[in-house]
Amino acid sequence: MKFFFVINPKAGKKHDDIMAMLKDHPAAKETQWEAAYTEHAGHASEIAAAAVKNGYNAIIAAGGDGTIQETAKGILGTGAVFGLLPCGSGNGLARNLKIPLDINKAIDGVFNWKAKPTDAGMANGRLFLVSCGAGLDAEVAHCFNSQSHGRGILPYVWHAVRIYFTYKPKSFSAIIDGKELAMKELILTALVGEQYGGGAKIAPNAVSDDGLLDLCSVKPVNTLRLLISLPSLFNGTITKNSDIYNDIRCKEFILNAGEPFWFHLDGEDFYSETGKLEVKSMPAAFNIIRP
Repeated sequence: MKFFFVINPKAGKKHDDIMAMLKDHPAAKETQWEAAYTEHAGHASEIAAAAVKNGYNAIIAAGGDGTIQETAKGILGTGAVFGLLPCGSGNGLARNLKIPLDINKAIDGVFNWKAKPTDAGMANGRLFLVSCGAGLDAEVAHCFNSQSHGRGILPYVWHAVRIYFTYKPKSFSAIIDGKELAMKELILTALVGEQYGGGAKIAPNAVSDDGLLDLCSVKPVNTLRLLISLPSLFNGTITKNSDIYNDIRCKEFILNAGEPFWFHLDGEDFYSETGKLEVKSMPAAFNIIRP
């Protein structure tokens, strides 16, 4: 197998030089591989697509969830094997697939684990690997990405708290696997695996290779009730809050708000000018090297 590493030099800690780590790794010394650094938005997709055309059949993304998604987009439908070295702040896909956040251990895995069929999703024609949200999380993603600040969980939490007190949930008419439903939720998000990233397990029962999405929702509630339930988001017990939480497993769904709204895919924000969001599962979209 010929490996090509797509590396975002801005991701992760400054002292983590992925290229140097690869050169020093025993398994890499016995394997045919090459690497390139990304230079601008969208570059990871271009590098990955070119690598496949040049005969590389295992494309490995080294970066955060954005770099990983871009790289995956570049090889979608090519049959190339996909892998990742998690270097971001959330590392949602890596956490969902039980890939170690220790880079040396992840490199070990890339050269030793087998590739397994893994699901993805498509929303309004755009790929997502982790989550697709149209509630409070989408508004937070939009604000987070629109302002200059450090990466990581703290700025995200700050935006979430600030927006929460003024956010008004939208009313959606939904069609979920052909069944109609009215929804007005504080959080409304579809997950491929169990969590967004950063340990936030909003879909603890989700499985990354079952061909289904978990459409999770949290009802608008008073601040005290929300704070009481917050720890359950991180310890995997959110499903016990049945009075405010719901999880619908489905193959596809359509949301119609009747007006434009923000949605996010793996934390990147997008605007639905039509007021619609059409989402479907992509079973076994990739063969991903993972435990």
